[in-house]
Amino acid sequence: MKEYQDKYPEADLIWLEIAGDFSRGIALSTAADKFDQTALLFLCDIDLMFNSEFIDRCRMNTALGKRVYFPIVFSQFDPELTYTNKTKPDSYFTINTDAGSWTSFGYGPACLYHHDLDAVGGFDTTIKGWGWEDVDLFDKYVKHEEIEVFRAADLGVIHVYHRKTCDPNLSVHQQTMCEGSKVAGLASQKSLVKAMLSLTSTGHK
Repeated sequence: MKEYQDKYPEADLIWLEIAGDFSRGIALSTAADKFDQTALLFLCDIDLMFNSEFIDRCRMNTALGKRVYFPIVFSQFDPELTYTNKTKPDSYFTINTDAGSWTSFGYGPACLYHHDLDAVGGFDTTIKGWGWEDVDLFDKYVKHEEIEVFRAADLGVIHVYHRKTCDPNLSVHQQTMCEGSKVAGLASQKSLVKAMLSLTSTGHK
């Protein structure tokens, strides 16, 4: 925390600790309540990289009481499978069919005003563990009569690859979503075929 405060001395950084089992909805709701109703919020997880151009679009694509922005994020594949015999790119913002894919069914990152979060009833804080709270929130906006949803592929925000473990205690639909996301994020079909052929040629089965 001190490192980031030293790096961004003009920023007002807040550290919140919340007791209990993990709930993304509770965590984001608690953080949102630290700001007034006219505050523009960017809801995200720690596995995202974004640039200043994205922040500009976060501002431009939202309107208080009228519009929220759910960017379509480029999600990286496992670099160990993608770049087996190649030099890994220096930039996180390398976008091509081998590097990753657009997560059109991912609704985690969102730009919206605090007022508009409350206008649809906020997050369902009864949802525990990984997933579904973002889908539920997105669905609330889709059904809202006054607030529209804007979606677009955004070149300025990247989901950085990391290994994922799905909690066996998740509900059936959360478990299905988690396992599907885990498999889809491994590599492109081309990279997977190359990896399989490489294993075959070295005698692995």
